[in-house]
Amino acid sequence: MLKALETVRDHLGWWPWLRRNVLAAGFPRGQIEDVNEVYWKMLSTTRPHRFNEIEYHLPIETGLKAFREVARILESNPANYYPVEIRRTAPDDAWLSPFNDAERMSIAVHAAHREEHGYFFTEIEPVFRIHGGRPHWGKLHSLGYEELRTLYPQFNEFNELRRDLDPEGKMLNPHLAKIFGETAHA
Repeated sequence: MLKALETVRDHLGWWPWLRRNVLAAGFPRGQIEDVNEVYWKMLSTTRPHRFNEIEYHLPIETGLKAFREVARILESNPANYYPVEIRRTAPDDAWLSPFNDAERMSIAVHAAHREEHGYFFTEIEPVFRIHGGRPHWGKLHSLGYEELRTLYPQFNEFNELRRDLDPEGKMLNPHLAKIFGETAHA
């Protein structure tokens, strides 16, 4: 399906209605997925295409509004052909979980690995931020220590525990140092 969407874009130009029709023809009908399983069976999937991805987890109350804004941005971008992923996740109590205080709606935006994706940070991420989104820890985002500690209620407790367990910062790399407000020793 991704190859078909890329071909439509490359040979016929950017027609949002045509993209929607190609997607509609390629997607299965009815309930696509309803999974309740242990985490290690759900988190590992095979992806045949390489891509860059930004994903944020938004409060249920603002998620649909954010999605509509993101959809408008993506439909105005002739280079974009990847579908957007959306899911709903139940709350948990893990300190740095994006879901630690409430159920949330996750929105993921993709771009082929060989294509420009700077708009993730200039156009998409600001929408997520305005609507109270928290970034996915394993995907692209531009946030650092100051922003993250305001988004996660137990961020400071986690950071104190991390310092107690690694007082010399040996487990920090430049990315983690930015996130935790430290100097990397690696």
